[in-house]
Amino acid sequence: MEFPYIPVMVPAENGGHRQVDSAAVKVRARRSDCAAHITGAPVFQGSGILDSGAAMSVVPLWLVHKLGIPICEGSRRIMYSVSGRFVAYVVDMRMDMQYGGRWLDMGAIRAAVPDTERSRDPRFGCPVLLGLDGFFDRFEVYISHGKKRFWLGKVGSWPGKGLP
Repeated sequence: MEFPYIPVMVPAENGGHRQVDSAAVKVRARRSDCAAHITGAPVFQGSGILDSGAAMSVVPLWLVHKLGIPICEGSRRIMYSVSGRFVAYVVDMRMDMQYGGRWLDMGAIRAAVPDTERSRDPRFGCPVLLGLDGFFDRFEVYISHGKKRFWLGKVGSWPGKGLP
């Protein structure tokens, strides 16, 4: 499946936001116990940035609260990123990604939820990061930054044809 880069809002150095074109997909997230067709259940739609440097997929705390996903104190752990050490919780949720006019069910994923000021405040607009656990373990990914496009195939079924 071929995808174009999409514009995504990311934090800027001045404390605000800036828009960048990124290897990202439109995602829809919900509680792991909610099917996509159930009406009235809280759903989030936004961007999921492909991040092969993230060990796990990452979602902000405000989003988890909005969806009504319970936080288990027992899932609290210390995690590390390029920006340093932080405390995070681990939650299970369901995600879909948009391809053309359809939503494709990615199934249940386990995501890290940083317990940080930026993660608590929806004004920061922390994007969803799709990391190794929860995305790259399910898809083969080929990214052409020069062409601002990327291709996804299911793990183990990479076609290898039609790529630049």
